[in-house]
Amino acid sequence: MVKNYLRRILWEKDENSFYPKDIQLRRADLYQLIGRWDEAEGLYDQILEWQRRTGDLQGMALCYNKIGDIKRFRLDVLEAERCYRQAFDIYTRCGHLRGVADTESNLGGIYHDRGRYQEAQNYFKSSLERSREMGNAEIQAKSYSRLGLLAIDLAEYENALQYLRQAEEIYQFLKNRRGLMQVYGNMGNIHLARNELEAAGELYRQVLSLALRMGDKQSIGLAMGSLSHVYMELGQDQEAERCCEAQHRISLEIGDLYQEGVALANLGRLRMQQGDLFEAERCYRRMAQISKYGEDPASLSYALYNLGMVYKNRGELERAVTHLSQAADLGREIGFKQYLDAYLYNLAEVLWLLGQGPEADEACRRALETAREVEHQDIAVRAEVFSLCLKGEGFTPEEQKLVDRWIDSKDSAKDIELTAVVKTALFEKTGRDQFLSLAEKSLSVLEEKRCSGLYRILKDRIEAVPKKVLPSL
Repeated sequence: MVKNYLRRILWEKDENSFYPKDIQLRRADLYQLIGRWDEAEGLYDQILEWQRRTGDLQGMALCYNKIGDIKRFRLDVLEAERCYRQAFDIYTRCGHLRGVADTESNLGGIYHDRGRYQEAQNYFKSSLERSREMGNAEIQAKSYSRLGLLAIDLAEYENALQYLRQAEEIYQFLKNRRGLMQVYGNMGNIHLARNELEAAGELYRQVLSLALRMGDKQSIGLAMGSLSHVYMELGQDQEAERCCEAQHRISLEIGDLYQEGVALANLGRLRMQQGDLFEAERCYRRMAQISKYGEDPASLSYALYNLGMVYKNRGELERAVTHLSQAADLGREIGFKQYLDAYLYNLAEVLWLLGQGPEADEACRRALETAREVEHQDIAVRAEVFSLCLKGEGFTPEEQKLVDRWIDSKDSAKDIELTAVVKTALFEKTGRDQFLSLAEKSLSVLEEKRCSGLYRILKDRIEAVPKKVLPSL
C-alpha cells in the first residue's frame, strides 16, 4: 500500500523545482518510512534550502526536526541536537507553540539517549505541559510515551505503565498506528522485564503486525528483535536466531546504527546461550563501538556488562572485573537502574572467585540494595543467599530457611549455569551433599555451553574442599 502510494506521488521534475511543497515533504516522509534514509535526508536538505530562499521559517523548522530524527537514529547525536536546537529557536521566535512543544520532546530524546535523565525528564514534562495548554493531543501522547520509556530505564515500571496507558488512550483516539507501535513495544518490554513472556510476546506481535501493514522497516526490525528475546527465554533458539538475523539485516539495510546496536545485543545474547563466546564477544565489541560513537552511556554500560560476562565464562577473571566495574560505575553515574543490580551481582561473584572477599561483599551488598529498590526479586534473593556464603560463621535457622527457599525457587531451577557460582559457594561453606549435587549440575551445563574457563575454576574449587566434608566426586 505504501509503495503504491509512493509511486503515485513520484514524478520527474526539474531538480530546483519543489512545488507543491507538501507533496515533496510527503515524498521524503515515505522514503523515511520504507527505510530509504539517504534519499529522505537528501530531499529534506533540498526542501530546507528552498524554504530558506523563500523565507519560510516554519517550513525550515519542520525540516530541521525531520533531519534531526534521521541523524538521531544514525547516532550522529551532536548533529541531531544542532538540528533540533535550530528548530526550537525558529519556533520560539515565531511564537509557534506547537512546534516548540514538539521540539522540546525531541531534545528530551537526545538527552535520554545520552543518559542525562533529569534533563530529559524536564524537556518531556515541559512539552507535556505546553501541549496540554494548547489542547494538542498528539504531542501529549508523544510526551507520555517518552516519559514511559524513561521510567523503564529507571526501572520504575508502575510509573512507566501509567504513562504508556495514557499515551495508548490518546493514540487509539487519534488512530495513530505509529504511536501505538511504540507504546505496545515499550509495554512489552515491561512484561519481559517481569518475565511475563506470554503478555510480552502478544504485544510484540501486535507491533510487528502494524509495522508490516504500514511497510515501516525500522519498526519491523525492532519488533523482530523484541520477539527474539521471548523466543530465547522460551528456549526456541531457531525462532530466536531467525528474528535476530532479520533485525540485523534490516538495520544494515536502512543504515540504522541504533537498531544495529540493539540487534548485536540480541545476537550476542543468543551466541552466549549457544556457547559461542568468541562470536558473542565480537557482537558486544561492535555494540560498544556504536554506543561510544552515539554517546549512549546506557547502551555502553550494557555492552561492557556483557563483555564482562563473556570473560567471566571464559575464566578471564581480571578482564571480567575491569568490564563489570566499568559497567556498574557508568550505570550508577547516569542512574541507569534497569540492569545495575545484575552488573553489581556478577561483579561480586568474580571478585569472590579472585579471592577478594571484602570487595565481593561490598558489591553484593550494593547489588542487593539495588535489586530491592527496583523490585527484581530473583536477583535480590540470589544476592542475599550469596552474601550469606561470604560470612565467616554458619547459617542461623532463619538464614537456612532463606537458602532452602531459594534452592526450591524458579531462579535456582531455571538459570542453572547462571547460578553455578553461588551453588559452589554454598557447597564450599557447608560441605553438604545437596549443594554438591546442585553445583555439579550447574557445572555440567557450563561444560555443555563451552564455558570451559569458568567450569575449570569452579571444578577446582569443589575438588579443593577438605576431604573430611567431601563425600565423593
